[in-house]
Amino acid sequence: MVQLIVGVKGEGKTKKLLDYVHEAVKTANGNLVYLDKSSRNI
Repeated sequence: MVQLIVGVKGEGKTKKLLDYVHEAVKTANGNLVYLDKSSRNI
C-alpha cells in the first residue's frame, strides 16, 4: 500500500505523517518504509 500526504505549506502534513507512523509501528507485522526526496531527518 502507498499513501501520499500532500498539501500546501502549514497544513500539518508532518504531524499527520508522524501520527500515522507511530500508530503503524504499534500494529505492523512487517516492514515500514518511508521515502522522501530530502536527505534531512524529520
